[in-house]
Amino acid sequence: MSARLSHGRAVLPESIKTSLKTDPLQLHWVTSHGLGHHTADQIVRDQMTAHPALEVATLATHQQAVVVHGAPSSAVSTLNAAWSEQRDKKDARDVAATALQDRLRKLYRELQQFLGDNDPRWLEFGFNVPADDSIPGVPEDLAVTPAVTGHLLARWSAAPRAVRYHVFKQVQGVDQDFVFALTANDTTADMNTFTSGAHVKVRVTS
Repeated sequence: MSARLSHGRAVLPESIKTSLKTDPLQLHWVTSHGLGHHTADQIVRDQMTAHPALEVATLATHQQAVVVHGAPSSAVSTLNAAWSEQRDKKDARDVAATALQDRLRKLYRELQQFLGDNDPRWLEFGFNVPADDSIPGVPEDLAVTPAVTGHLLARWSAAPRAVRYHVFKQVQGVDQDFVFALTANDTTADMNTFTSGAHVKVRVTS
């Protein structure tokens, strides 16, 4: 139930007019304060709260409507807060991963000045021996296709001597470089949490 405005004045429903006539206090408030400081809709809501019998029994009461209207709003606020927290954690992770990648690149370039390509001490630093031909081959025939909403499915051909694969991704406009996505034990990888319309580059190493 609501009031309508006519030529700048609130026109109340007949049930509210009756209530105002039978309730001197409400009538005094309206006539002394005017509708300029209190909207017609607010008067209707106040009347429904004070006189719930005026509401149609088959419809939701004003109090029920407030509860029903507030529940989705609260849920949306909670969801937005969770998404914000997730984005902050992802940003922190990406910053840490980028810093680690930069340090590893610098370490590799420095080691090249002191270690030969066949020096086994490369393994002590977590790198493959450059001259060791027993290292896994390079994965080929990489193909990436959309899957369910937010997911990308990557497939590639098996690389010689490879027992696992490292999958990296780069979301255009988000990631400055490739970031680690997951480790796969076969030749497929299901990556998720992508937003609709995102442009993603994928790289696979063995």
